[in-house]
Amino acid sequence: MPRMTQRKVKKVEASKKKVRGYISSVYTGAKIEKLRTSVGLTRQDFASILRVKPITIWRWETEGKRPRQYNVEALQRFEQRYSGIIKAKDAILEVIGQLTPRRVRKKAVKRRK
Repeated sequence: MPRMTQRKVKKVEASKKKVRGYISSVYTGAKIEKLRTSVGLTRQDFASILRVKPITIWRWETEGKRPRQYNVEALQRFEQRYSGIIKAKDAILEVIGQLTPRRVRKKAVKRRK
């Protein structure tokens, strides 16, 4: 097994840290879009809350771009503030998802008669 020189060790350590203001975030494009849509915001409104341009929100959601550290902190604050609304909407959608198949089946049975 080859020994690593100090230069290589520093390079590996630097790659694990943030790179040019980015951090490895848990905020993927899908999670950011779910966060935005669960509160019922447009990209324009969401961007103004986070103090970024709407194109930035679009890039995060569709192009796989990562938010910078200060944007991740803003996303965390937003998520903490609106977590109650998000959980309530998820619970409501879960209940609706459980009820919908029954309603569809009942309507189908009524139509057959």
